[in-house]
Amino acid sequence: MEWVQLVADLSFLIVDDEPILREILTEILRTQFACQILSAEDGAQALQILEDASVSLIITDYIMPRMDGVEMLEKLHERGLTIPTLILCGKQDKRLAGAIQDFGAIFLRKPLDEEKLIETIRNRLLASS
Repeated sequence: MEWVQLVADLSFLIVDDEPILREILTEILRTQFACQILSAEDGAQALQILEDASVSLIITDYIMPRMDGVEMLEKLHERGLTIPTLILCGKQDKRLAGAIQDFGAIFLRKPLDEEKLIETIRNRLLASS
């Protein structure tokens, strides 16, 4: 599929407990992809959103209150949903490494490099199309 066709109907779900990070990611994604953005403050809220919406990609923080990014991926898997996912965190641990392997998520280290983020999103979307 060509990139132009792919970006026509993109939607992203940003899951992070820090409002400023959600705002920064929203601005980057809207500028680069002209897409629809949904956001949630934790994995539990993200799961509620995904009951009524479908998204092209999830960008989630790993460590959050109520439900973290790995638990959210586990719940998505239990529901039979396979959505390309990027997990953001300062460092990788064994639990995160397991989730990356089990669910095909991609790990990006914080603080984020904007160019690497955009390149990773493009590659992931093209690979899943």
